[in-house]
Amino acid sequence: YRRDLSKFRMIPGAPLSYWVPQNLRKIYDSNKVLGEKGANKNQSGIGAVRQGIATGNDGRFVRRFWASSDEQRWVPFPKGGEDTWLLPRVTKSLLWDDDGAEVRRQSGGNGTPNEQLYFNQGVTYNRVKTSGRRFGYMHENSIFGDKGPGIFSEGNEWNILSYANSTLFTYLMLCRTPERMWEVGVVGEIPWHTNLEQTSLQEAAREAVGAMISKRQFTFTSPHYIGPVLLAMVDELETLPQYEHSHRNLRQRVDTINPERTKDCSSSITELAVEAARYQTRIESKLQSRSDAVDSSVFDSFNISDEDRDMVHQEIALRTIEDPRQHEEYSPESVTETSVDFAEQVKDLLLHFALRATNKSDDGIVPISDVDGEDDLTTHIEREFERVWGEHASDRLAEVDEILGSQSAAKEAYPNLRTWLEEDLFDYHVSKFDRVPIIWRLTTERLVSDPKGEGFGCLVDYHQLDRGVFDRLQNHYLEPRRNLLRERRSAANRRQTDDSLSTSEQAEAAEEYDRCESGLEQIQVFEDRLSKLVQYDPRDRSTAEQKRTVAAADRVARFRSRTEERLEIVDELATMKDVDMGELFTGNFYEKVENQREEWINALEDLEKAFTAYAADADQPVEAHLYDLFDY
Repeated sequence: YRRDLSKFRMIPGAPLSYWVPQNLRKIYDSNKVLGEKGANKNQSGIGAVRQGIATGNDGRFVRRFWASSDEQRWVPFPKGGEDTWLLPRVTKSLLWDDDGAEVRRQSGGNGTPNEQLYFNQGVTYNRVKTSGRRFGYMHENSIFGDKGPGIFSEGNEWNILSYANSTLFTYLMLCRTPERMWEVGVVGEIPWHTNLEQTSLQEAAREAVGAMISKRQFTFTSPHYIGPVLLAMVDELETLPQYEHSHRNLRQRVDTINPERTKDCSSSITELAVEAARYQTRIESKLQSRSDAVDSSVFDSFNISDEDRDMVHQEIALRTIEDPRQHEEYSPESVTETSVDFAEQVKDLLLHFALRATNKSDDGIVPISDVDGEDDLTTHIEREFERVWGEHASDRLAEVDEILGSQSAAKEAYPNLRTWLEEDLFDYHVSKFDRVPIIWRLTTERLVSDPKGEGFGCLVDYHQLDRGVFDRLQNHYLEPRRNLLRERRSAANRRQTDDSLSTSEQAEAAEEYDRCESGLEQIQVFEDRLSKLVQYDPRDRSTAEQKRTVAAADRVARFRSRTEERLEIVDELATMKDVDMGELFTGNFYEKVENQREEWINALEDLEKAFTAYAADADQPVEAHLYDLFDY
């Protein structure tokens, strides 16, 4: 493709190799002022575009939202990511206890820039991406990051969302950024026109976000998760407690897409999956139609001709991995088969039931092994099928079992289901939850060399972990399991020496004896490991170090007291009529005192607490964040 450069002119500030057609110069020449919150009102362009927090230590300050249940301390944290179009995948939360005090003290971070814009509705985007569409709605209960900057213009968020995801906007950005790094300064200079403040763009953005929520509501790592898609087809959804997320109220502000048809409990799993495929195709069709409508409206807003529209599409196709001229054809009614991820949908159903079972258990523990008096995981799953499908539960379980494997059901009803739950469920859970599981798999199998089977295994709900979990494991699970293995070992021992049995039966009994013996050994080692875990490990600290810490606490206390006295003297000087603080002190000294006095005193008080905590006996625990204060 060769460009006729006679038709192109440079954009001010762009690299020499990037040009814009002369007939599109009018976009830059006719840009209007967009009122914005927290920025210069006279600035032209899309709005106030600002970078957010870089913690310098994400391992400490950032968690997945499903691993942090306290939204007072952990707030949603859009960090960019490869999929931010329309609705960013907000999987992470930022530690914001005490208004972010710990984040501010982190020496390797950038503090809390543009803090006045935190917890404001806006638009966020991914700075680096191979395609164009990268802007998503940012919920007001959010703090934005450095890799996911925010765009703010009170009252125009939905219009901005439509405009920023249009092909015209993508083209204008590509003219400015051959390296595809969309920095905040460049995004903020893209022209805005008051014609873009039309209701149709707002409605299109809301409908598109509603469609995206409908698509993401079956994804485990989405705040909008409501359950597996197969359950939606029988209208049997119940949100898990792990998904009490502040962003979920967005569903009330937009129109989500509900299934047009649902099935009754007599329908097979395959029939449910076909209906699910039709439903998901309808969602994709909605997303496509809203995107097309936005492109058309934005082009019309700037009076772009058909010829120039073709040129914009061609340029985007050349410079990105997307070609806006090519559209997927979606026809929900023509769908007659399951989607390619049918087996994955079935596994999602089982994982959902496992999450529900562990959460609803009295102690957050569900055994995988046989334990007297306790239902194992397979029993819990069967009960979930009975709750949803009633009299048809056995048929649905048989279908699922056939999908999961090819073992014969001669000895037990659902052998493939049991095998998958015991051997594959946890790995599947880890892969679905970005390697941050909320049900933990405890097993004794790896504690001994050459194990014969698993002595004990269970799932534990991460959110129900507490000091008593080891006692519950010992008293309610390990001891009954040990007794059961002893009984089986005794029975196997009798059978392997019973001459009335065949050779093969005696061999099976010998194998059973070895499994029980190995299981008992595993449980003993497991209990030894648990006892070590509950033992306190005091800090390694000498008496001289403790004395030095005590002395440091006393010095900090004295310094804080002197600082407070000096601040009082400065305040007295400021109230005197014949004293000019500007002449008495250099520069903006007094202004800095006024702005930072509270931080100084609070920091010194915290530092005194830190030294006092470290001065305590070595067996006393110390909160981790207190260590920050020594450098701070």
